[in-house]
Amino acid sequence: MNAITARTVLFLDARHSGFATGLTTNDELVARILTPNVTVNSASKGRQISWESDQLQAGVFSKALLSMFENYDASGDGTLDPEEIFHTARDRVNRFTKASQTPWISRNLPISGGPLFFSLP
Repeated sequence: MNAITARTVLFLDARHSGFATGLTTNDELVARILTPNVTVNSASKGRQISWESDQLQAGVFSKALLSMFENYDASGDGTLDPEEIFHTARDRVNRFTKASQTPWISRNLPISGGPLFFSLP
């Protein structure tokens, strides 16, 4: 990822994302991949569990992201920027899980920096 000059945004939604690589927490996984051009949005903090929901038929974080990508634009400017994505997903997940799961973001650069998605007319 160090050779990439564009911004890379990674979304992790696994019960314990770090376990997939033999690491113990999301924090350890992110520490290995975080470079100045990478932003990591994780479904939960450190040792929290990322919840699946039978009602949603998906992970709570994944469902929050998908619903935003389909029909959400907090600022009304026709774009989704990293700040909108993170804050809206965090609010929706916290509300659905009664704050037992808190999405988390890690980056080496400020959260802003222009939109990630544009809506088409």
